[in-house]
Amino acid sequence: RNSVGKNSPQYHTTCKLMEIMRVGEWLPPPLSNAHEVFDVITPKEISSVLQSVWNFLWDFPPNQESFIESPNKLPHSHNYKRNWPGNINTFLTAYTTIVKSILHRNIVLLAPVYTRYFPTAQ
Repeated sequence: RNSVGKNSPQYHTTCKLMEIMRVGEWLPPPLSNAHEVFDVITPKEISSVLQSVWNFLWDFPPNQESFIESPNKLPHSHNYKRNWPGNINTFLTAYTTIVKSILHRNIVLLAPVYTRYFPTAQ
C-alpha cells in the first residue's frame, strides 16, 4: 500500500475532523466510521470517501434545529443527538456505496471490520 502523505499534517487533520463529525453525529454510520480505515486505504480512496462525506453534508447540513436534547447525559459525552429526517437507511445507500466498494477492494485487510460498517441481516 502507498502510505505517501499519511504522516502529513493534512492527513492527521482530516482524521481528526472526521472524528469530530462522528462524535457530533453529523454523519451516520458507516460514513462516520470511515476514517478508521484511512490508514489502510490509498489516498485516492480517502479522497473518494471525503467526497461522499461532502455530498452527504451538502444534502443534509447540520443545523441547530436538527438536534434534540438527549435524555441520557453521560459524563464526557455530548448532550445532543442528531434527529435524522425519516428513515435515513432508505436513502443512505447513495452516500455509502463508495465506502462499501473500498471495503470490498481491500477485503483481505478489512474483512474483520466489514460488519462494523455493513451489518449482515440475521
